[in-house]
Amino acid sequence: MSNKVLRKGDLQKRFKISGEKFSMLVADGTIEEKEIYSETDADKIKMHRKRNPLSREDIEKRFKITRKQFDLLRENRIVEDKAFYSESGLEALKSFTKLRRLGYSDTACIKVLKEVGLPEDENLFENPDYIQLKDLAEQTGISERTIKFYEKSSIILKPKVYRNKRFYRKETSGELELIRDLQMLGYKLNAISRLLALYRDKTAEDKKEINALISELESKKRLADSIIKKLKG
Repeated sequence: MSNKVLRKGDLQKRFKISGEKFSMLVADGTIEEKEIYSETDADKIKMHRKRNPLSREDIEKRFKITRKQFDLLRENRIVEDKAFYSESGLEALKSFTKLRRLGYSDTACIKVLKEVGLPEDENLFENPDYIQLKDLAEQTGISERTIKFYEKSSIILKPKVYRNKRFYRKETSGELELIRDLQMLGYKLNAISRLLALYRDKTAEDKKEINALISELESKKRLADSIIKKLKG
């Protein structure tokens, strides 16, 4: 390996990268910031470029987005703030482009990607496994605003979006009713959220929290039954 001394400008010229992109390579740990570099440092950049062949200019051209749109995506952490990108890291940009084709504004695209993800291709109006927000609210007696709050707080699973409508899996109805009933019994949302996450995890072997809740509810039921019996007597 050659011990040739290289300056920062030498590396920038060799790899045709600006000072800004060089600083980003330093920030992501590809290379260190120092006065003098070696061929070993050059090889690090070479390997990084091989794994990440796309510049932001390449991406803007491929997805037909402007510099302003790209900056908006980075500011909202939809796209990572990097000097170069790999093919595997472009899903969010594909989603953004798809949403734009569906007629969403840039701001709406960002909101959808941050909150609920990519709209579905399938016709969810005809899928019996899903239910619209308005129907879910009517079925459970829980307001749309409250359902959205549970969604934003990750207490229930995120819906799918189709034609600008939210669609939830049918089992969400039962989960919402469970949340409502447990709250009426005095349980806090944080505890309910943990229980729901554990309930959904079919692979989890440790169900102690759920079993403890069942025991507690059974005890309360026996106490309630006893009180009712006495009052009636």
